Amino acid sequence: MRLSQITSYKWFVQIVLLLAVLTSIFFAVYKDNVSPPCFNADEAAFGYNAYSILKTGADEYGNFLPSRLKSFGDYKMPLYTYLSVPFIGVFGLDEFSVRALNILIAALFPLAVYFLTRELFQKKGIGLIELTARTYP
Repeated sequence: MRLSQITSYKWFVQIVLLLAVLTSIFFAVYKDNVSPPCFNADEAAFGYNAYSILKTGADEYGNFLPSRLKSFGDYKMPLYTYLSVPFIGVFGLDEFSVRALNILIAALFPLAVYFLTRELFQKKGIGLIELTARTYP
C-alpha cells in the first residue's frame, strides 16, 4: 500500500468516526425536551441524589457515599449518580445537567465501539461499516 493510500484511508476513518460521533450527539440532543415528554421520577431522583452527594457527601437518606441508592422502594446502582456530580456542580441542578452525562456517553459510544472492534478483530477497517464487493467467510 502506498503512502497516499494509507493517508487517505486514515482521513476516511477519521471522517467516518467524526460523522458517527456527531450523529450520535444529534440524536441525543434533538428534541430532548419533547421525547421523553417530561422529566421522569428516576431522573429526578438521580439528580437530587447527585446534588445531595455534591453538597453533603450523603444521599437523600443521609447515608454517606452509599454503594446502593434507595429510591422509590428499590435500590439503584450509584455509578450514574456519582458520574453526574461534576455536571451538576458545573451547571447547577436542572434537567440539562442531569441529562448531560447521557449526551457525553452518546458522544463517546461510537468511539468505544470502534476501538473495541478494532482490538477484538485486529483489523482497523472492521470497526467501520465497509461497503465492498468482498464476502467474508
